[in-house]
Amino acid sequence: MRILLLATILMYGCGGVDPIWTGNSDMLDLVARFYVEWDSRTDTRHPVSDIDIGYMTAGERDLAPSDAIGFWQCGTIRIAIDRDTWRDLDSLGREQLVFHEMGHYILSRRHDRGEFRCPWGMCPASIMNPYHIDSDIYDRYREMYLGKLLR
Repeated sequence: MRILLLATILMYGCGGVDPIWTGNSDMLDLVARFYVEWDSRTDTRHPVSDIDIGYMTAGERDLAPSDAIGFWQCGTIRIAIDRDTWRDLDSLGREQLVFHEMGHYILSRRHDRGEFRCPWGMCPASIMNPYHIDSDIYDRYREMYLGKLLR
């Protein structure tokens, strides 16, 4: 048992095992961008994690909250995104959605319903807001959102 634990620590701790990423290539590009943003903002080494990201299946739709446009089920490596929503989102909306789900999966972040006053009224204070943030708001406050997420 101790040998297995030591081998696992050495492989993952020293970069001996590359994570396995499967799924939608556009979504995987955003997973890679998430890690680039992490590396540019912190000295903390990010965890080595396998991931499977793609469109929601019927079974995942049944498990997800009824209004979910993205979904990560605790204990899995799977992030599922609603197909129709993905098609309707611009590039910033897609980034926000993938980064939000990565916040759950990689960073163990919970939803944050905090708000702050902005030119549009009250704006979400975190990318971990349970509702999708308008792309104009996300664009204007992107640095704040990512700084808070990746701290």
